[in-house]
Amino acid sequence: MADTADTAPAPARTRLALVFASHTATLSLAAVLNALVSWTAFVLITRAFGLEAAGVAGLAQALIVFAFYFTNLALRAEILRGQHPEEEYRALLALRVGASLLVLAPLGLLLAANAEAWPYLGAAALVFVVKFFEAVFDIRIGYLQRAERTGRILAEAAVRLAVIVAAMTAAAYALGALGATAAATALAFVGLFAVLTRAAPPRPSRAPGAPAFAEVAGRVLKKGVVFGAAAAATAASAFAVRLVVERMGGLEATGAVVACYQFVVLAGIVQAAMAQLVLQKAAPALAEGRRKAIWLAFALLAGLALGLGGGAFFHLAGAPILALVFGSDMVPHASLLRDLFLAHALVFAMAMTGALVHAIGAKGALLAGGVGYTAVAAAACAAVYPTLGLTAVPVGYAVGAAGALGWYAWVVVRGRGA
Repeated sequence: MADTADTAPAPARTRLALVFASHTATLSLAAVLNALVSWTAFVLITRAFGLEAAGVAGLAQALIVFAFYFTNLALRAEILRGQHPEEEYRALLALRVGASLLVLAPLGLLLAANAEAWPYLGAAALVFVVKFFEAVFDIRIGYLQRAERTGRILAEAAVRLAVIVAAMTAAAYALGALGATAAATALAFVGLFAVLTRAAPPRPSRAPGAPAFAEVAGRVLKKGVVFGAAAAATAASAFAVRLVVERMGGLEATGAVVACYQFVVLAGIVQAAMAQLVLQKAAPALAEGRRKAIWLAFALLAGLALGLGGGAFFHLAGAPILALVFGSDMVPHASLLRDLFLAHALVFAMAMTGALVHAIGAKGALLAGGVGYTAVAAAACAAVYPTLGLTAVPVGYAVGAAGALGWYAWVVVRGRGA
């Protein structure tokens, strides 16, 4: 059966394109506002303790993000694919909270085993709190997006940014310790989530017909473990590359990479918002083997444009922006910031194409691409670091992404679903 976009007359197709563009812009802006919460936490850590602390916090951040990508089990993507009715909201929320909390124990042990990280445990706690509640809110956002309530998503993102950043900053200056700041930030998140959940659906269902937690968890884990592992494998590239830099260049060099990467993260959040929307809209057509070339071209062009546009912007404005945000010590790394964006043109195109792979349900192909990308990126970075120094970081990302991008494109063309 042809979808609406295939059969509608030209004016209707134009309206559909405008709606898609509007939703993309709204979700991207909301995603940037959400990312600014994490960004603020990192800036507070860097300003308070310097680049060495930023290096430790960056390693912790990469490890936490890697773990959370796995425990997230690709639930938002599956919600957008229509796999979970709203009656399952309570069960999915409980599963997300429980899985995310399980991350805390192994990460705590890893940090405690490293004596150099002890002075920065507060920073790691703050990163954990921000990522944990980002994961909790993600379930709510998934249902709101499926209902196309993008305006509500944007409004809540603005409120969340204002409330959490104000609470985090006030606590940091009033309490003077990052551990206490993390606790205060967690309380602010809990209160805000309760208020927003009462203000608008989806609310946890108490209907007699709501499925049991065990039933929902069993279905989620059957598919979600592979999808979560694929996302975690891709996210592991940040930790693997930063570990190479820390071993070969030291914590200060790692801090410089992490500081520059915060700007890439903002662009990456925009890319992720576009990918979620593409997954939602493309899944019905791709499931029937239609419109592969159109969606593949869109994914490639959107990813490349985002990375190349960022590279051009920071080629012109990188130095003053780094000085403004992180201080004059970061100005010599303006070229690194530019090169990271240029390399991420391929990374973003890879991620957008990976969303299409997810849309056709090719779990194994997605996992293989993520593992290959991380392994090749880290190996390439390590191979050229002695010669290129920090420039090896964007080189590693670009080489790894090029291979995974080709693999994902081939999978989409062949239509190899699960």
